[in-house]
Amino acid sequence: MESVVSDKLIKEIDKWKNTTKARIISILIDIGTYNSDASLKEFSNQVIKLSSIDENSDAVNDQVSSLFSMI
Repeated sequence: MESVVSDKLIKEIDKWKNTTKARIISILIDIGTYNSDASLKEFSNQVIKLSSIDENSDAVNDQVSSLFSMI
């Protein structure tokens, strides 16, 4: 599958990340028929699937806190 993210954009994002020491954490809303994380992986340091956050778990607050503490 060909990437929908251009090589030029990936290079610009990588340059920005290196210059600013920034990290990109993407949250994939993986509901529906198309939920590939391939494009996000091209420029993200971490990809978290929404389905991996268990809303019925007692630990959900810890999961959300952990996500936002990375910001």
